[in-house]
Amino acid sequence: MTSKKELLIKSVYKTGFAVAFGLSMGVCGVTGASGGMIVALISAAFLNITPDTLVSPMLTEFLIVTSAASMAGPGAAAAVAVPGAILMFFLSRSRALCAAMRDSGGTGIISLFTALAVTILVTNTYFGIGASGSTVIEMLRTYRSLGFHPNWRGILYGTIVMVVMITFPRKFKKAKNIMNMAFAALLITFVLNLCLTPGSMPVPFAQVGDRAGTLFDLTLEISGRNILLIIVSALAFGITGAVCAAGESSLPGRAGASLSAAASSVFGCPVTAGGNSAPRDYISGIIAAAASGLIIIITNGFSRLPAASCAVVLIVAGWQSLDKPSLRRAFGGAGAIVSSLIILASLATIPAFGVLAAFAFAVFKTRLKGEGSSAPPEA
Repeated sequence: MTSKKELLIKSVYKTGFAVAFGLSMGVCGVTGASGGMIVALISAAFLNITPDTLVSPMLTEFLIVTSAASMAGPGAAAAVAVPGAILMFFLSRSRALCAAMRDSGGTGIISLFTALAVTILVTNTYFGIGASGSTVIEMLRTYRSLGFHPNWRGILYGTIVMVVMITFPRKFKKAKNIMNMAFAALLITFVLNLCLTPGSMPVPFAQVGDRAGTLFDLTLEISGRNILLIIVSALAFGITGAVCAAGESSLPGRAGASLSAAASSVFGCPVTAGGNSAPRDYISGIIAAAASGLIIIITNGFSRLPAASCAVVLIVAGWQSLDKPSLRRAFGGAGAIVSSLIILASLATIPAFGVLAAFAFAVFKTRLKGEGSSAPPEA
């Protein structure tokens, strides 16, 4: 039976993870910080979050729903997430899906273009450039048009987050399994900003309070292009979530993961992990949700947290969560050319296309390998 100490440690880590990534995706996404805080409560309560929870699939789904919402209206997030979560629920029963994606290099391809896309898109928030764009290409064009005129105060806070997230886990190997380093980094910069910039002074950079956002905006522009976009994005969302939670045998676990993915994505901040399935997981969820709510109340929703800090959380997490073993398989041999083309195409179009292309590549490579292994030996 899980001891009280283990239960407490798990609750502390879950609280930090949910708050840090929910808030960061909200600030850098289309719904704002308010949606991110609601997502933090949802994920803390219903998901089985541990230090082994995969971050890259969560960021991929963030890109998918953000892209759809930016192009078709905020309501596209729900239109993508609900059918996507249903698909995720059924596909997540298959361990073969996850194995095929990893062994073929599919998850490596997805993790690399996710890290690249997140970096390009949220560098705008990190540097405070004032650029805009719903795709990587549009954002790069805006960067070229505006030029890089960074806000150095914001960059200072973002760089502190980067240093904490990169160096602390290496120095404090036990502590990183208790306190999520992204949350620790946000907390440090939040306190620093309170001390260095009193409320009576003008603040020359964006803060979380400036990006509260609008909740429950389900505006959706209906057109042939947008319907196709939603269908493709929902398929990609379901596949990504299924790979993340593949092999989950318990019905409550699969249902919890799928429901949470759908509910959190309505606010543009998908947090994907296995759902609670054991009684101790639900107890941990209650503790973590209560702690998350208390933190949000005490910090006034982190309203004085520099927005640049949230952007750097996503950038660093994207690169730290690269699936390196799968990536080596993707770029080994003749598959390197196809892998490169998939990554370039996903950056040039939409993230959902990259997921579906990587999935097709994985299926083809797996079938080819299976046919090769079953071929009769030469005489």
